[in-house]
Amino acid sequence: MNDSATSQRVRAGWDSFLQSARWSHFATLTTSERVSVARLRREFVAGFVRRLERPAQRPLAWFYAMEPSADGERHPVHALLAHTESLQTAQLERAWKLGHTRIVVYDPRRGAAGYVSKHLARNPELYDLSRRYLPRHRPIDG
Repeated sequence: MNDSATSQRVRAGWDSFLQSARWSHFATLTTSERVSVARLRREFVAGFVRRLERPAQRPLAWFYAMEPSADGERHPVHALLAHTESLQTAQLERAWKLGHTRIVVYDPRRGAAGYVSKHLARNPELYDLSRRYLPRHRPIDG
């Protein structure tokens, strides 16, 4: 199997897995200056997520993927957030301290799960999934 086919299989698998969860918000987070991958990861998990857990009054579940950048130091972060339904978009935006945000209420019909998974096969070091309970969609009774 060639690299392209493998990448497509990896992306399809992640897309399916991510679509099976009940996400609350989709976020794109950028930096206003050059930031290392390690610092970006730390700021997302120990900064952004932690700052949101208090007003959400519960631990958050999340998935993020950093988009590769040409200079290696300006990776946009695309994230899916769960358990943030009680928070206003403005609250989420204020929690990101490194630059700009675009945060919207998650709509599974808009393709965010596929979007965040597009670079995973080629860049496995640029994504992570929380260890928290991930809410799942309930099966529809027939």
